[in-house]
Amino acid sequence: ANGTILHWNGNSWSSSTSGTTANLYRVWGTGANDVWAVGDGQDNVLHWDGNAWGKRPLPSGSTIFDVRGTSANDVWAVGEYGVIFHWNGSAWSETDTGAMVHLLRVYASSTNNAWVVAENGTMLRWNGSTWSPAPSGTKADFNAIWGSGSNDVWVVGSNSSILRYRP
Repeated sequence: ANGTILHWNGNSWSSSTSGTTANLYRVWGTGANDVWAVGDGQDNVLHWDGNAWGKRPLPSGSTIFDVRGTSANDVWAVGEYGVIFHWNGSAWSETDTGAMVHLLRVYASSTNNAWVVAENGTMLRWNGSTWSPAPSGTKADFNAIWGSGSNDVWVVGSNSSILRYRP
């Protein structure tokens, strides 16, 4: 809460000034000089460049629930009302998926393979050019996704749901 960010340096935790007092929900990065934190509101997408946290506002207002990617130039952010944002290394672009649910988690294994999971069994898959529905066969609220690659992805959710994608 209140924009709290802590950093472990191998010996101890230290507080890092985030520049926000909003709730932050997820953190992800590619290395010590490229870390993202996301949370409540359009202006609360933060980027660590190795020296300081800076705001990287989204093109439209949305609370962001998760951030993941494959590199500093391929970052996905998902949140409220079916909107997905993509960072290309210099700017955010926005895709309205038409899904009228909160997008909760994102996983990407490459620039042409990413998954988003959401409430009510909603799943979307990125093929490098478009996001498409990926029927899950359940109405579970998915709260986590992980994979070892494009052909081995796990999803878990409420109501004891566990799904695995393997073509």
